[in-house]
Amino acid sequence: MAKRRNDISTSDDKPTHTHHIPVLILCFLSGYGALVYEILWLKALGQLFGNTTHAAATTLAVFFLGLGVGNAVWGERANRFRRPLRVYAALELGIAISALLYFILLDVYYSFYSTLLILTGGYLPAILAAKFLLAVGMLFPPAFFMGGTAPLLAQYLVRERATLGRTGALLYTLNTGGAVTGALLAGFFLPPLLGISNTVLSTIGINLAIALAAYRMGPFPAPPAVYESKAPNRFLHRRPAADFNGSLVYILAFSSGFTTLGMEVLWTRMFSQVLQNSVYTFSTILATFLFALAIGAMVARRLCISNARTDVIVFALLLVSALAIGGSVLAFHHVTNGLEALARDSGWVLYTAKVFAYAAVVMLIPGAVMGALLPFLLRTFEESNCSPGSAIGRLTAVNTMGSILGSLAAGFLLMKILGLWSSVRAIVLVYGLLALIVAVSSNARFRLYQLAFAVTVILAALLVDSAYLPAAKLDERERLVEVFEGPGGIVTVVARGKNLTMKINNHYQAGGTDSFGYERRQAHLPLLIHQDPKSVFFLGMGTGITAGASLRHPVERVTVCELLPEVVTAARKHFTPWLNGLFESERVSVVIDDGRSLLLGTTNTYDVIVSDLFVAWKAGTGSLYTKEIYEAAKRRLNKRGIFAQWIPLHNLTEREFGIIVRTMLEVFPQLTLWRNDFGANISLAGLVGYESPVPLNMHDVRRNLERMTSLPAMEDGGVFFPETLLTFYAGNLTNMKDTFVKYPLSTDDRPVIEYIAPKSERNKAVGRVSWMIDDKRLIDLFHRVLSTTPPGRDFYLETLEETELAAIRAGLNRHTAEILRNAGEVEEAMEKFAEYMRIMQVPRD
Repeated sequence: MAKRRNDISTSDDKPTHTHHIPVLILCFLSGYGALVYEILWLKALGQLFGNTTHAAATTLAVFFLGLGVGNAVWGERANRFRRPLRVYAALELGIAISALLYFILLDVYYSFYSTLLILTGGYLPAILAAKFLLAVGMLFPPAFFMGGTAPLLAQYLVRERATLGRTGALLYTLNTGGAVTGALLAGFFLPPLLGISNTVLSTIGINLAIALAAYRMGPFPAPPAVYESKAPNRFLHRRPAADFNGSLVYILAFSSGFTTLGMEVLWTRMFSQVLQNSVYTFSTILATFLFALAIGAMVARRLCISNARTDVIVFALLLVSALAIGGSVLAFHHVTNGLEALARDSGWVLYTAKVFAYAAVVMLIPGAVMGALLPFLLRTFEESNCSPGSAIGRLTAVNTMGSILGSLAAGFLLMKILGLWSSVRAIVLVYGLLALIVAVSSNARFRLYQLAFAVTVILAALLVDSAYLPAAKLDERERLVEVFEGPGGIVTVVARGKNLTMKINNHYQAGGTDSFGYERRQAHLPLLIHQDPKSVFFLGMGTGITAGASLRHPVERVTVCELLPEVVTAARKHFTPWLNGLFESERVSVVIDDGRSLLLGTTNTYDVIVSDLFVAWKAGTGSLYTKEIYEAAKRRLNKRGIFAQWIPLHNLTEREFGIIVRTMLEVFPQLTLWRNDFGANISLAGLVGYESPVPLNMHDVRRNLERMTSLPAMEDGGVFFPETLLTFYAGNLTNMKDTFVKYPLSTDDRPVIEYIAPKSERNKAVGRVSWMIDDKRLIDLFHRVLSTTPPGRDFYLETLEETELAAIRAGLNRHTAEILRNAGEVEEAMEKFAEYMRIMQVPRD
């Protein structure tokens, strides 16, 4: 047979088997780099766009779109290149160069974000379009180059058409194995160790190393003439023919991407109900899911050399996928005992190991079976004239398009319309219907049995009632009021007696009517100490009780920003009696958006900004404790404005508290510490940063108190006369920079809080670390603060009289008494409490 010029090769330039191993290593490293980029881009754009589901969906959609287009474009051209490794090297170089856009475009966007808001008048579609274009500019080019790597490696490695399936499956296995490694390192170790920017740069370095290595191996061509050989092949001739038309193959590839990524979204949502939901949770689920896909690719490689009919194997994979997915729900229900938190009494290392084990029990088998389908479909191209690169490119491109739609559909439509458990059942039905289609199109003699099996699975999915699967874990004293499911999470309203509590993803409490005093004080304290508050911004809403309390003050403009629309819906429907007309007042604007993103982009300014009580270990909250968010808040403050950051001292170690204080001290010229309560088991505190140093003016405080709407003191938080207010003051941190300089800064590039706090939260369970309220640490802290800057020498208190300064010491005595009493030191506690009453002139009963 005549050969074209670019098909000609000599024995010297044919690669031997020994050359395959380095190429397979490059495939592994390529998968590693892709997942590192994906995780870091998700994090960076989440900080920029806002940590919303829409932002994550946009990022993933653009990333997968780039991969899909790259698969198609480079796959169709792969057989035109005589030396595919040289082209592969160029693609890796393209990934490295285009990844640098991460740094350039982010700076450009930050520079013009405020201008963009002004030009568009804040018109949301225009803002979303601008963000989408930025995501395209940042993610599409490197993803486009990534999409071409697998087709070109296949074009180089596949020597005989009959080996396309098993070689392609091997590439999927190694590439996905590298992705598992990237997910683990980028999710657990690299950002806190190197920082996000250095992690990106190190990954760019790996791309450059891959490009250099591939270029040096590039002289070995892959001659397409081998595919036209008439030489007998035992695999080709032993395998029974398959009656598979091309359109069905592409339908299956598309559906595989749709259902596989859809199930990843649903499994992630399932585990968010029972896990810590820290920055590590997503990486754990993702790594386990990718590991399952890698096993599936290995299974597909074995199936590709079997003697079974292709259509029979595909039918079996579809049917087993349906059964395994349904079984994963039962397994999840069993291992979690009906949505109980997993491994609650385990330290960090054991907790992480258990989470991986639980995730494997639920996801490994269904994930492996689902993951086997796509690489196995490559076997259908072995008897076609399609080149290896083109086959992988086309199939992966169609699969990637399905992945985009599957992740979007599961996150935005299925969860909203059907809910979690019924969405899983819908995926089971899809696999059953696909199996039915394959059975109908098959010419196998067992078609009747296939049809019977497929119909049985479909009927079972339709008839099984998911009502036994709980929406939330309740104890015997609780009653489920209502469930709100959506892209952002599952929000539940739970009743305990006369009190209502709002929960997010089953275990995270967003507030309740039983803690209205704490929640209202989060608004009252900063508004009372400001000289004349006219405008206030609330970063986070929860139940709305805090924001509603601001309406007791004569403020003219209240902006409430909440990330989850389901939270707003739940608050409006069930907490209205406690909100002082929050949703009816003309003074109030409720915005559903990421508060951080809004502060970074808005040109509005405020007298007071209140950052809600965010648990430091929860995923996404790390970006609310960084230097950048504090700088953005400071820019949004009017002259003499104040920023109040509320923190849960009972969920922080001294190290985490030190990191937050150190970071705020870098931004605010004056920083004061306030109690929200005097509790021993639960203790909340406010870090109040000032736009400029200004002393507390008790005349302003008295005037602000007089202008508040009259309410019984205990009903609205108990802060209704100046001396009581001063007992909540814990000290001035401004002069303590030397004390806190030993702690690292928390920044967007290195969000240390987000990575340290989850470990502390788990290690607390086994006594390896202590919270601030344990072992009288909190009282020691308050004593250190007051001793560093005594009230009599505190600039912030310079206008106060002696009797007013005494109230500050009285507050410390009262808090000390509560903690001593809780520790069993009753006699000392009584002495401290008596001192408090003497100073405050409180009569004894």
